[in-house]
Amino acid sequence: MNLVYALEETPPTLRQSIFLVGPTPRRDGVPSWRPAMVEQLKKAGYEGTVFIPEPRDGKWQGDYFDQPNWEQKHLNLCDAIVAWVPRDLKDMPAFTTNVEFGRYVSTRKLFYGRPPMTPLTTYLDWLYDSESGLHLSHSIKELAETVCTALKGREAERSGGERCIPIQIWESEMFQQWYQSHKKSGNRLDDAVVLWTYFPKPNYLLSFVMKVNIWVAAEQRHKSNEYVFSRTNITTVIPIWKNSASDSILATKVVMVKEFRSPVQNRDSFVREFPSGSDRNKNASQSLEVAAMELEEETGLVIPPERLMSVSSRQLCSTISTHRSYLFLVELTDDEVHQAEERARLQVVHGSADSSERTYVEVRTIGELLKSNDADYTTLGMLIDGIAFISGVGR
Repeated sequence: MNLVYALEETPPTLRQSIFLVGPTPRRDGVPSWRPAMVEQLKKAGYEGTVFIPEPRDGKWQGDYFDQPNWEQKHLNLCDAIVAWVPRDLKDMPAFTTNVEFGRYVSTRKLFYGRPPMTPLTTYLDWLYDSESGLHLSHSIKELAETVCTALKGREAERSGGERCIPIQIWESEMFQQWYQSHKKSGNRLDDAVVLWTYFPKPNYLLSFVMKVNIWVAAEQRHKSNEYVFSRTNITTVIPIWKNSASDSILATKVVMVKEFRSPVQNRDSFVREFPSGSDRNKNASQSLEVAAMELEEETGLVIPPERLMSVSSRQLCSTISTHRSYLFLVELTDDEVHQAEERARLQVVHGSADSSERTYVEVRTIGELLKSNDADYTTLGMLIDGIAFISGVGR
């Protein structure tokens, strides 16, 4: 175990790291709880780095702001925050701990405990339960075992700017796809701060935002004024029906999904897009199955996966988001497009109620779609890719 005390340098390489948050004694004769926590982490089998916001020799150094700057840096980059709150209003009131707790409780990397009968912790207890869904620990031993269990098997060697990426971000496919792309370009991640994470379910990271500082190899300069939004990749299906009575591509019909989405800006605040959904698979055949499943769930069309054709994979909005769409296409029969048109006429509701998804089918000709303002440029771009695919253009 590697112990790093207040104002000491970050180790050049990190595999796992824990920050010990909680009240710090500010006068002689009041013992710190942190040595006992370190001992319990050892007994629980932890072998990584522990950041301890106390001076190694007991003598505080630097000016006032050196300490909070050091703490904030390592709170941001650590893999787990152990928050033990033995609040004592006379000797360890833990007022700063309240602020740190509030800042990081929603990151899903904070683990909280306190002795029984600790005063003024009701709000912390409630916030921890509501934000994390975890139960607080009532002993240092229990808290150490809880965090070690959560980190078991989750480690990775990170150096340089990589050290700023907590393991929950680092191990995600969406981060690694983005990062490996930059490395192939010769770029270097020199610094990062995770600003926000979203876990719709425990241990399921759907999206995150981080501010980055990247050395751009092609330009020999740093780019440090941007943030990166990332979410899980999606799988998209274009259901298309070619009109044999017309030579015009504008007469070709596509089956769309109409759904209310809060960010939409058009005539009725309903997005028009192709059936799609989050895809966490690395295997192409599994993405094919996800595509068929999403098509059925959002339109009611039951199409065997083997009928779906893989078109391409592209980033959706390169200037703001890292996520990609794996695009598939299926050519519908006359009967299938008539089924879709009937569902559209009857306004049959589809989607997943569990995720508040309510979708409706719309069947549009390409000409109608281009004349309206209903579909965004991303959807139209995928449509162009699909048309090029079935036309053999550039293939």
